[in-house]
Amino acid sequence: MQSLFWRDKYWKKISIVLMFLILMLLTCSSVLAESGQWQNAGDVRIFTLSEIINHAMINSPTIKQAESNVAVEQANLKAAKSERFPKIELGGGGTRYHYPTPVTPISGSPLAGVPFPEFSETIYDVGAFLHLPLYKGGRLVRNVELSELRGAAAADLLVAKRQDLIYNLTSVYYKILQLNSFMQSTEAQVRGLETHQRQVEDFFKAGKVAQVELLKAQVEVAKARENFLLAENSLKTTYELLRMLMGMEDPGQEFRIAGEPGYRKIDYSLEQALAEALKRRPEYLSVLKTMQAGEERVEIAKARRLPYVYLAGQYVETMGTSVDLKENWNAALRLSLPLFDGGLITAEIDREKAELEKVKQNERFLRLEINQEVKETFLSLENAEKRMEVASKAMESAKENLRVEELKYRKGASTTTNVVDAQTNLVLVETGYYQALYDRDIAIAGVRRAVGEDLSGEEQSK
Repeated sequence: MQSLFWRDKYWKKISIVLMFLILMLLTCSSVLAESGQWQNAGDVRIFTLSEIINHAMINSPTIKQAESNVAVEQANLKAAKSERFPKIELGGGGTRYHYPTPVTPISGSPLAGVPFPEFSETIYDVGAFLHLPLYKGGRLVRNVELSELRGAAAADLLVAKRQDLIYNLTSVYYKILQLNSFMQSTEAQVRGLETHQRQVEDFFKAGKVAQVELLKAQVEVAKARENFLLAENSLKTTYELLRMLMGMEDPGQEFRIAGEPGYRKIDYSLEQALAEALKRRPEYLSVLKTMQAGEERVEIAKARRLPYVYLAGQYVETMGTSVDLKENWNAALRLSLPLFDGGLITAEIDREKAELEKVKQNERFLRLEINQEVKETFLSLENAEKRMEVASKAMESAKENLRVEELKYRKGASTTTNVVDAQTNLVLVETGYYQALYDRDIAIAGVRRAVGEDLSGEEQSK
């Protein structure tokens, strides 16, 4: 009995320890889940616009690629600067000759008492070698300036990619809000038509309306349900587009957005916007820097016709078949001047000039495109605001018209067609209003992007 008592006590202790370990594992797993973006596969995360933008800035492959381009140009700048510094190398090897060769140069005449150097068919050498460029026709300095310009242009393109992505995210975000509003209107229409259908059924049973009225009501309910399903499918498709823009890898993780229409007054006139756009648009600034870089490339190509001056030196230990090392060193100031290269330098200069002309035409085209874009965004904003004003008034009239038609139908003074038309008209007017409402917000973001304003501020989260 005593042994059984101790055995039970022993297993109780093990059970307590196991329960404690399981509790710790569950606690750690919950902490790890909460530290991640998603708690579990079934959770649905709610994103605001600012959170959508932050997520995309971290995970979008477009941004990652642009950041890599900036990193490449930073490395190129370091390489260009390093060309101005001395290069020191260690080297060595062995050389086999057909005839015995002196291990070191002959430094004097045997007649003067200077012995001949050692001769060997195999000579080994090891030493340090120095190369320091002094003058390359200005190419050393211009290569650094060229790399700086290319790096600045890449940084501007990164900003442009971010601005484009933020604008696309904003547009899709407001499109989802618009579809949500449309689905609410369509759902309300379905409920209203279903209520009307029940009234028609009651009137049909009472013999007050013909069967064709009931069939017409049933058809309109089916149409409204179909429209709701189409809107639901469009919403899912738009969410997938947003998922792609955000750089979400896992298609199984569901998410939703939260927010309301946001309004920010535009402080620019059209003339001010046109002037500001050419000062602030990052892609235009990038093209200007690329054009400066093209001019530098032309000058670098021309500088290849100028002399190249450099300092060279080496310290070498040599030996033959014996193990006796013989030291030797030299230092030289050398100059190289191209005299004939078959037209290679001229061809390179012509190529760089042609590339520069391409960039100049690209700058001209982008300038015209920016002007057009600014004007179009202002027109879109003006159009959306006018449509909102008209649709707002029409929506009140449509609601009142539907109320009157439903009341008249209940009193037997109207038809199903009139009620259905009133329902359909209300949905169309509400759809137009919400379309204009979110088009206005997208147009505001478009104006700000066209002007070159930063779109990543907190004012985007409404």
